Amino acid sequence: MVRVTLAAMAIGCLAAGPASSPTTTRPTTRPTAAAATTKPAGKAPQRVRDALLKGMVRYLVPADWTLVSRSDDGLNAYYKLPDDKALVSLAVTPQPAPFPAMTPAIRQKMSASVLGAVTADLQKRKAEVVDPPKLEHDDAFVAKVVYRFKEEGHVVRAMHAYRGAGFNIIGVTASVPDGDAADAKAVNDAAATLLLSVTSGPADPKLMRPLPTKAE
Repeated sequence: MVRVTLAAMAIGCLAAGPASSPTTTRPTTRPTAAAATTKPAGKAPQRVRDALLKGMVRYLVPADWTLVSRSDDGLNAYYKLPDDKALVSLAVTPQPAPFPAMTPAIRQKMSASVLGAVTADLQKRKAEVVDPPKLEHDDAFVAKVVYRFKEEGHVVRAMHAYRGAGFNIIGVTASVPDGDAADAKAVNDAAATLLLSVTSGPADPKLMRPLPTKAE
């Protein structure tokens, strides 16, 4: 997940997430023949509550997505879709002031910053760009970028989207092994729905789903 702050947006650059965070743009499996949706078409998947930032950032995630890990600072959560169809991560970047209204100027600055940061990250990793990062207009988000790249022998479709929520910037990343474009769109739509479900409230760590117990 590429992080963004209002200060970074003002100067046109973004900082990457913590080095200790799991990478969320490199699925480790090839696409399967199964569709990327988690439920049959026409049915809304069952969703369950989860949270970040000590429960202050709440959201709904499809019940059949596996919570893989959560960062120690409570700012990142990582999910794996059934049959390893994709990886989705959610990241919270606290701000010193409430996120401003999504004016054209804010959208333009944020979009340019995200686009530049993603491009720089791909160059730093020396990933082979298949489809260069491009902005995808979506009125629901302050910025949304999609692209395809090849790394470690696998082609990945990636999407980043961001919105403001109170004193936080919330970002979602969807990483889908390259396959049918419709399957990738279904994953992106599910990730976007997750992002749109975000609300804020008082701290309540009990809202955070427990991590799965590792088999010994």
